[in-house]
Amino acid sequence: MGHSVYLDCCALQRIFDDHSQPRIAVESEAVLRILKEAESGSVELITSEVLSLEVSDIPEGERKSSCQRIIRKSHQYVELTPKVVELAKQYESAGLKAMDSVHLACAVVARTEFFCTCDDRLLDRAAKLNTELTRVCSLLELVKELEL
Repeated sequence: MGHSVYLDCCALQRIFDDHSQPRIAVESEAVLRILKEAESGSVELITSEVLSLEVSDIPEGERKSSCQRIIRKSHQYVELTPKVVELAKQYESAGLKAMDSVHLACAVVARTEFFCTCDDRLLDRAAKLNTELTRVCSLLELVKELEL
């Protein structure tokens, strides 16, 4: 069984952002490596009902259809249960944005090994929270940690 990884919506969409910016180009490559490892089975992608909802709001096009394909191929799909909602409320009261709180709560409830984002503010604030077994990290930290 591979490492379990939850990519939030900004991480999932990184490959469609402007690659002329060095950081975005490197993070995009990291997402592609993670997805390749998910295809081979050494990484298990964890997605959620809230991620599906957020992706459904993306305008029609390749970005949306690609994100939907990735979600369909995930190894585990986390529903919005009362336990997730309760934990999300705790994270939100500790300073996370509402959607970020729900994404992180889904990852924690699913006992995901890595919650991955490219949102610096979220990384900063989540570092101060009790995320149990789930390690909050950037895309680049994840690639380095898993030696991808």
